[in-house]
Amino acid sequence: MLVPINWMKEYVNIDADAKTIADAVTLSGSHVDSINFADNGISGIKVGRIIEVKQHPNADKLVVTKVDLGDREVVIVTAAKNVFEGALVPVALSGAVLASGDKIGNHDFRGIISEGMFCSYQELGYSDSVIPKEYRDGILILKDDIELGSDIIKALDMEDSIIEFEITPNRPDCLSILGMARETAATFDKAIIMPDIKENFKDSDEELFGGVEIKTENCDKFVLRVLDDVKIEESPNWLQNYLMKAGVRPINNIVDITNFVMFEFGQPLHAYDLDKIEGNKLFVRQAENGEVVKCIDSKERELDSKDIIIADESGPVGIAGVMGGFNTEVTNSTKRILLESARFDRESIRNTSKRLGLRSEASTRAEKGIPIELVEQAAARFCTMVEKLGAAKVLNEKHIADNSDYKAIKIEMKYENVNNLLGTEIDKEQMIKYLERLEFICQDNGSTCTVTVPGFRTDVEIEADLIEEIGRLYGFHNITPKPLCGQLIKGGVTLIRKVEDLLKRDLYALGYFEALSYSFISPKANDKSGIEDDNSKNFIKLINPLGEEFSVMRTSIIPNMIDILAKNQKQKAEEIAIYELGNIFVKDNTEDDPLQKRRLCLGMYGDVDFYTMRADIKVLLNHIGIRDVRFKKNADTKTFHPGRCADVFVGDIKIGIMGELSYEISDKYDLNKRAYIAELDVNLISENTVLTKNYEKIVKYPSINRDIALVLDKGVTAEEIEDVIRSVDSDIIEDVKLFDIFTGAQIGEDKKSMAYEIIYRSKDRTLVDDEVNVVQEEIVNRLESKFGASLRN
Repeated sequence: MLVPINWMKEYVNIDADAKTIADAVTLSGSHVDSINFADNGISGIKVGRIIEVKQHPNADKLVVTKVDLGDREVVIVTAAKNVFEGALVPVALSGAVLASGDKIGNHDFRGIISEGMFCSYQELGYSDSVIPKEYRDGILILKDDIELGSDIIKALDMEDSIIEFEITPNRPDCLSILGMARETAATFDKAIIMPDIKENFKDSDEELFGGVEIKTENCDKFVLRVLDDVKIEESPNWLQNYLMKAGVRPINNIVDITNFVMFEFGQPLHAYDLDKIEGNKLFVRQAENGEVVKCIDSKERELDSKDIIIADESGPVGIAGVMGGFNTEVTNSTKRILLESARFDRESIRNTSKRLGLRSEASTRAEKGIPIELVEQAAARFCTMVEKLGAAKVLNEKHIADNSDYKAIKIEMKYENVNNLLGTEIDKEQMIKYLERLEFICQDNGSTCTVTVPGFRTDVEIEADLIEEIGRLYGFHNITPKPLCGQLIKGGVTLIRKVEDLLKRDLYALGYFEALSYSFISPKANDKSGIEDDNSKNFIKLINPLGEEFSVMRTSIIPNMIDILAKNQKQKAEEIAIYELGNIFVKDNTEDDPLQKRRLCLGMYGDVDFYTMRADIKVLLNHIGIRDVRFKKNADTKTFHPGRCADVFVGDIKIGIMGELSYEISDKYDLNKRAYIAELDVNLISENTVLTKNYEKIVKYPSINRDIALVLDKGVTAEEIEDVIRSVDSDIIEDVKLFDIFTGAQIGEDKKSMAYEIIYRSKDRTLVDDEVNVVQEEIVNRLESKFGASLRN
């Protein structure tokens, strides 16, 4: 934001130079990028009037002019095409210095001595982006009545400095000269001087326009003012100078006044040629998909239903808050004007501006939010300026559509909290004074203060915001550093973090390497890996994905793990064991935000089998105090081999799944090795973890080991048999181990033999065969009863 100091001083009476102002407002919270001097280092350039123009006798492209400087006349030879008798021009005399640093001297142009040169805007140091189009290729012609011989620096108000501020997105009120004047006034404890605004103008015999209708919820307020007898011409030099120093190119008096008021108040305005509007009425609505509007830059742009437009009966006449339309543009032939001042939904404006690649001074302000109170105020200021400059006849006719429900924000502030947070000892009277300097309305309630936030301060919402305002005017640099005070609390690590650290430790010990993969995957990843759970299709989609392959958040780590195994196989890794501890993301119908859950995924191939992974899982869970681990057959999954897959349970709680990848899935990933994968729910594991270790004395009595070989149906699982053995209510069964499985014709096609070793031991005595035989017999009876098992001879 470029702020000319002389312009700002119209609203705050302060006698300080740019450096003093910049230093002070920096300490009060405004960031200054640079200070520039409007004179651009020029000197020796005077204002003169051309009193004679003659063709150079020896050069077709040159003319010889006689210029009156007030106290003398000089001869200037020039090739400029826009010179004429009576023109008021800047003259660089011998010894003058231009913005480029060049020093001017007398020069002989084919026999005629030129005593200097005429200057263009470029030679005075103006940027090409702000020079009026009519002066791009010629010298500057001054319009105001300026005393001959005056220094051009004074004539063009170049005795000025321009401060460039970096405005943070939360302070749209500072995107205006008045906004920065408020900051300066508060910093120096000065009163703000509001510009003149006239409310009542000439009454019209009849209404010239039919009004405006808002047909979208994305427009809060829309104001139209009607102007007649418009005279389109150049703006006076003072107005052009202000705009050029603020970084804007002057166009004509009407457009310049809209820009002047926009920079002054921060409220974008737009002027329509009233006679070019079809149907005598405007509509604020959402665009239709594919609707096209031709903008004032002569380019056609295709719109979609998210864009807000201004339309008449024939169609769009402008993109709301971004750019006006070509068909209703104000031109030199315009006689009647319709002025628009409005407030639109800032997010919608931001999205439209970004999608169309259209950034303008208007959209920059509209997308950050316009205070509702400025809409009518800025329109009235425009009308006041137009009447003051005699650019048109302003009528009392105005049309307002208002959908706003604005209510001033009131915040309860405790005086005690201010000093506690800032570490200061400011009394409450001074706190109130600071806030009132920023135009907050304060009501003292004793120990608290009810503060009403002005409408233009959209960034202040909570008590801490008010405390910050007090702190920055007090001066953060004035706050004496103090040691932190507060209650000490014991730090600690959450249970799930402890569990994860223990799991990682044991995984390293078991020979696993850690992997990290992206949490966002392709929507096709679950189908490819065969996952068909409740969340497999219910993805959380990314708003701005890197591409289709990374457009949704994963609901399982298994697809990532299969990818990792496949890539390692391609790199000729003969065997590998990998784990990933990461997040999955699932939708929760009861909450707006998705649920984030922790998962542990294991993957391996090589000289391993199903039981290798099963044993690793038991070791991992056993080391964190989970003893009741069970594996139940799962033949209903596409991901795993139907005969080599099991759900993992802790008691009756399912915590995961493990198994060998099915041949179909392995083929999809070009895996030619038998791979094994497990995925466990870390949240459920942590809930069942027992980290307290209880030590028992080593039993000194010997054990008795008995083997039992059973013949039973192939469908009976080892888990079921172990459950029956352990169900015998005896305190002498210490352990059960499966050590052999046999199938063959000798025992039948649908049968199998399973051999177990049962270890018996007592903690308080030496066992005898008789009491072990009783338990062993009970075990056999229960197996025969439940599974029809028989002892193998």
